[in-house]
Amino acid sequence: MPVDRTLFDEPLTESRAPNWRCPRCNGGHLRLAPETLHKKFSGDTTHASKDEGFDFDWVVTRFVALVKCDNNLCQETAVVAGYGKVIEVPNWEAQEIEYEDRFFPTYVNPSPPIIQIPKKCPESVTDELKTAAVSLWGDAPSTANHLRTAVERLLDERKVPKTTKGKKKRVRLYLHERIVLFEKTHPTQANALKAAKWLGNAGSHTNTLDRKDVFDMFDILERVLEDLYANHTKNLAKLINAVNKAKGPV
Repeated sequence: MPVDRTLFDEPLTESRAPNWRCPRCNGGHLRLAPETLHKKFSGDTTHASKDEGFDFDWVVTRFVALVKCDNNLCQETAVVAGYGKVIEVPNWEAQEIEYEDRFFPTYVNPSPPIIQIPKKCPESVTDELKTAAVSLWGDAPSTANHLRTAVERLLDERKVPKTTKGKKKRVRLYLHERIVLFEKTHPTQANALKAAKWLGNAGSHTNTLDRKDVFDMFDILERVLEDLYANHTKNLAKLINAVNKAKGPV
């Protein structure tokens, strides 16, 4: 399922958080504990507030808060931090303008899951995906690097060689070369990993990568992991073949 990108751009308010899934149970959602939200003017805003021309759109705040899973059997807690702005909210009924704080996270830990990770996904891959999810909030290139490492860990788990025989000693294989080896047995998945690798390279060597590109990487890796580790994909393929063979219910 493609990443719901709007959830990761939506700000918090003083009473609610976006509808983030819980990273622990994956069934509940993280809800803001309003009493834990604390905000303060940034240094620049504090100094600017002394200016006669100071207005709402000059305001930048720093905030920190806790969000808690609404599943009583889970009750996971995460820390959220970032910056805030003040926005105008027209009140048409009262015919006046109101002002409200909006808070934009640059750090959430543990982070809401970006993609569905199959339960059978190797721990080494899952750990990199979770680390990437945390860095997503403030550092897209770092996220891409973690996702690129997740590709490396995936190839490790699939026993794809890391080295090859050289003239005098073993020579380390580049990621692309390893993916080419993987292509011999898993051509579709290897083709997807190549795309993820190119995006990951952009995170390491250029400044052109943004959050959209990182979301694309997550989408690509989710599809690969579903193919390799999600039983429902394999079971569904078997069901489809069985129904077609029986030309009816099985």
